Amino acid sequence: MTQNWLAHIYPVEQNTVRPSVNTTLPIQHHLNRMTVYATSDSHIHHWDTPKWSIVVISASAIKETFVDDWQRNPTTAVRQLRNEWILIAIDHTQDRVWCGRDGLGFANAYWRTDGTEIWLSNSIATLNATSNMPPKLAEEHLSEYLSFRYNHAPRTLYKDRFALIAGHFTIVKSGRTREEQWYKPDWYTLEQKIPSEREAKLEVDYLLRRSLEPHLFSQQKFGVLLSGGLDSSAILYHANQLGFQLDSFTVTLEGQGADESPFAGRIAHLYNSPNHLLRLKSQDFIDTLLRNTEDVALPLPTPATAIQDRLCTFAGQWVDTLFSGDGGDEVFGGRSMATIARNIRRSKAINRLPSVTQLGLRKIGKRLQRGSFSTTHTQFGLSEGIGGSQVFDPTARANLLQNPAFIRPNIRSRILTTLYQEIDSDPINDILYVWQRGWLNEDSLFRFREISPNVRFPMLNRELREYCAQLPGHYKVRAQGLDFHSKWLLRLTMKDRIPKRLLSRPKRTMMAPLDRWLQQEGKNFLAQQITEMTQQQNHLFIPDTLHTLYREHTSGEHNHGLKLWTLILFHLWHKNHL
Repeated sequence: MTQNWLAHIYPVEQNTVRPSVNTTLPIQHHLNRMTVYATSDSHIHHWDTPKWSIVVISASAIKETFVDDWQRNPTTAVRQLRNEWILIAIDHTQDRVWCGRDGLGFANAYWRTDGTEIWLSNSIATLNATSNMPPKLAEEHLSEYLSFRYNHAPRTLYKDRFALIAGHFTIVKSGRTREEQWYKPDWYTLEQKIPSEREAKLEVDYLLRRSLEPHLFSQQKFGVLLSGGLDSSAILYHANQLGFQLDSFTVTLEGQGADESPFAGRIAHLYNSPNHLLRLKSQDFIDTLLRNTEDVALPLPTPATAIQDRLCTFAGQWVDTLFSGDGGDEVFGGRSMATIARNIRRSKAINRLPSVTQLGLRKIGKRLQRGSFSTTHTQFGLSEGIGGSQVFDPTARANLLQNPAFIRPNIRSRILTTLYQEIDSDPINDILYVWQRGWLNEDSLFRFREISPNVRFPMLNRELREYCAQLPGHYKVRAQGLDFHSKWLLRLTMKDRIPKRLLSRPKRTMMAPLDRWLQQEGKNFLAQQITEMTQQQNHLFIPDTLHTLYREHTSGEHNHGLKLWTLILFHLWHKNHL
């Protein structure tokens, strides 16, 4: 959904009067107690009955019986909706408003209320424009942002602005709000019968290929964002097997030594894909980043957003829509899961030892700052605080924040505890579920929703995702001797399809080159941002700490790249939008 929309819900006594809303969007639909403004009326479905006024914003087809299904059981009704969608429903008999968001969070939705009226929009900037009061920083949510580099819905960094939670209903009645989870796939349990490895491998292969078919056989011309990694390579392979020679697109940041483009080039050659390489210059990267922070009314979770934006724009010369391998890490068990699995095995071994030996190892671990020595393996993810980037810990926040009231030392455990309580699987699956509920939605998908909406995610196909959720952790991370291999099942499917060297190479991300960029070509850019942050009136951060982070990073004494980028992106957002 690329159109901009705004929904306004108002009391009964205002229903005969056209509501006054500060928006340039035209009225598209006027229902009982609700007006919908949008750039166009495409993809807006609505029903008005004596009991319900319902709007569903979705590009996918919706069954004619939807409103009847909804009146019988809202959860059953929305489970039939596909892909990205937002639902707004007014229950006139009980004076309640229901707002719903698709299960994984492909669509954006934010809302605010003054107690009598409710406004919802896919754009938080549009939502802000409906108020006569300027937006304010929600300082109580700053520590969460500094810990994770994003906020989990329903929280945002704007005071009195909320995000709908993916896979949930937000139900508002008489100024009170409650959240009701309608979507959570079945995850593997210890008592569950599982398919053989061969059966699982064949099913994953089938589901991945099937997830591509409706896109490839549409009228759009598709390409692939190709990093040379396992996920994008698998997409290109299956497209090739279906008879499509897709163009592929790869990016490299000039001046940074780790150029991954030769790996992508080899994969493209294997599958007869014309590969287009974008060599991004530093100034182009800076210009795009500054433009992105102006356009997006929330802090960008990563500077790689600007690189993604330039690559997608570059690809637009050849194709209409792009496939991305994003989501493969959270579905198949990638990213740092091999290291995590190794630590879980060690934790399991330590917990089998006599208590005296365990005590000694815990003391050694404490001295070496290795907390996982004393972590119970069954609760490993929660105990280790795994569930997204770990940027500023409580001590670092205490050294950074001017106001100690905003440090909130237990914020990470409080948020993650809620997420881990929703899942009861093995330790590997527990972590993947929490990653899907947080990192995937608030980081990866958020970037694409805001910057590059014409991207599709075959790895996040609903059937594929739900099938993999029911597989045990050892199908995702497999031990072989002293080593562990992540994305085990996906690796099995691609074993004889790409060279072994490419199959087993470690995952690369853009953050390492971007950290180095701040030390080299981007040093002046970094200095300018630090100077602006320290010169702000009523600034939030302690200037001495900012200068220390700058000095230690640019000298190579410590890698503070993740911390510095988190602060830079917050600062650019704050400067542009508050």
